[in-house]
Amino acid sequence: MKEKIIRYIQDNPYCTFGNLCANFDIRKNELLNIVNHLVNDGDLIQEDNTYLTPYNLGLIKARIVTVKHHFAFASIDENEDDVMIEEEHLNNALLNDIVYLRYDLFFEVVKIVKRERQFVVGEVSKQFGVCYLLVNGIATDNTKFIVEDYEGYNEAILKCKIIKETKGTIYVSVQEKLGDKNAPGVDITRILLEHDCPLEFNEEVNSQVANLPINVEEDEIKGRLDLRDELIVTIDGEDAKDLDDAVSVKKEDYGYLVGVHIADVSYYVTEYSPLDKEALNRGTSIYVADRVVPMLPFILSNGICSLNPNVDRLTISCLIKLNNNFEVISSQITPSVIKSKYRLTYTFVNEVLKEHKEETELEKMLQLLNVIATNLREQKIKRGELDLAIPELKVVVNQKGEAVDVKKKIQQDGEKLIEDLMILANEQVAETIYKKNLPFIYRIHENPPAKRMDTLIAFASRLGFKPHFNSISVKPKDLQRLLDDAKYSPKYQIVAQVLLRSLAKARYSTFNKGHFGLASECYTHFTSPIRRYPDLIVHRYLRKYIFNKDIDDAFERKEELNFIAENTSMKERRAIAVERESNDMKCAEYMSNFIGSEFMGYITGMSNSGMFVELDNGVSGKIGFESMDDYYSLDDNYFHAYGKRKGKRYSLGDRVTVIVNNTNKDTGDISLIIKGEKPKHISRFKRRNGHNRRK
Repeated sequence: MKEKIIRYIQDNPYCTFGNLCANFDIRKNELLNIVNHLVNDGDLIQEDNTYLTPYNLGLIKARIVTVKHHFAFASIDENEDDVMIEEEHLNNALLNDIVYLRYDLFFEVVKIVKRERQFVVGEVSKQFGVCYLLVNGIATDNTKFIVEDYEGYNEAILKCKIIKETKGTIYVSVQEKLGDKNAPGVDITRILLEHDCPLEFNEEVNSQVANLPINVEEDEIKGRLDLRDELIVTIDGEDAKDLDDAVSVKKEDYGYLVGVHIADVSYYVTEYSPLDKEALNRGTSIYVADRVVPMLPFILSNGICSLNPNVDRLTISCLIKLNNNFEVISSQITPSVIKSKYRLTYTFVNEVLKEHKEETELEKMLQLLNVIATNLREQKIKRGELDLAIPELKVVVNQKGEAVDVKKKIQQDGEKLIEDLMILANEQVAETIYKKNLPFIYRIHENPPAKRMDTLIAFASRLGFKPHFNSISVKPKDLQRLLDDAKYSPKYQIVAQVLLRSLAKARYSTFNKGHFGLASECYTHFTSPIRRYPDLIVHRYLRKYIFNKDIDDAFERKEELNFIAENTSMKERRAIAVERESNDMKCAEYMSNFIGSEFMGYITGMSNSGMFVELDNGVSGKIGFESMDDYYSLDDNYFHAYGKRKGKRYSLGDRVTVIVNNTNKDTGDISLIIKGEKPKHISRFKRRNGHNRRK
């Protein structure tokens, strides 16, 4: 309906609300509500009592998605590359703001339609009687934030509200003092608030949670499949407390019955309740170095919804029949009740699998699950699933929140086992609803942009590999073949990382476009309703469509599902940004202990100002060209850096020995220098002109 209204107004600019009422057969109040939402979101412009679209005025609606020192990037269409806006044309637009752009030789922000943040967070710095707020990542360097009502000390972290602004200056008022910048936990809190993440639950939510049961009552079990006597287990990390998935398996005459049992969170989080609205607002749980910012209150996520051992828990089970060739025969999705027998850890499961233990019933079940998962994985590989196998970096912190170590998390058989079973369940749920042709939320991963594939082909060829695919018609199998060719090369990690950066971003959508990375024709997220809102919605619609047979208003709800898909995709990107920034900050804090130390690493990226290196411990830093003894220029694809005077060349994937030169915890930057290099002397005139050229 929203799209129809926009198209109509675009073809009939300056139409009135009466015109809309005459052309759309829906209730007047409902139509007014839709139009007001479109105006608030910038899809429509209201002038007096008439409406038109940005297109009618030559404007482009966009969202500011990245802010650098002297420019920003805006997203116009998720399927297209972001556009760059120079600092002088941003007109005070901040990260995540919705804006109108005009293009005339360059992109310019002509209006801020919607500020996504009403608060900004930063460090106080008093200079010449003026109190400035130093913010990170949301504005360009020359945007000034002035605090009008603060009389405290420097280096305090403040949460402030925007009250007014002029060209290049934003005035703010203090709302809350978070503490000294070096106080335990303040650094992570600052990042969370910079991204407008809610840290506390409001009174309405706490009141609703207080009235939830702490145990499953017998009358709640009626009508559910009773699986309490079955051998069902959870498998998670050592420190996990929100256990939302459990697994089981039985050998049958036809093959195997695999059970994936997921906490029935939607039973407790009722539609449109305060708890539901707050879960939608958060979108996802956020995992940072020293804490978890949960989507649902801990009393719920770690209590009645957590599949703790030896207690009754309400679940939705996906029971999948596999034949002896591990092919799906059929599946059943049903409300159930379970009593998990064991709370297993990946460490325990990996040990059982590695040592081939089969003495107990539990060990035999784990070995059988591993056989099934291994065969499912082989099937996915045959159909073309991408296996990037890039280790995840985990920063270890002490009780004060200080970084004391970094570790590479590498998936072993236990982790892969759970991942394979969850993917199987997600596909079965998605296919079940897709066949009914009803509105639903899918997890989609579109084909990679052809431009990026051209760059990947050129890069892989330079490294000596031979990509056997066309950039326009590339298939997942083609990319996996490239990874297989590089598998035993020391440059595998850089190939995998460049390939990953070449892919489109996965997102949520009501249109099933398949999942490129998994080579899956139909996919959703069903298995983590405690920490992801789309999974909660999937559960709610399974109950609506399958358990309650209620499809009366299914298509009327599609607009709502579209909003949820877009909103949760955005909140997922926010969570990724927070986790990345906090990880970078803690890595910089950790590496401050190694200034002057040597490390080995690979060059993983290049920019006009330097080269990025991933060290063998997994931490990444930057070699600034100003620290090198020559003037370097880059090729068009940013694959190589050439020394103009001495002719030395550095390329992506090169192995280098570096020294940690400096770290900046506030920005998350780690400065490296190549061992043996001596910084060149640059005159003041050349330095100034070099800066202008880069800008």
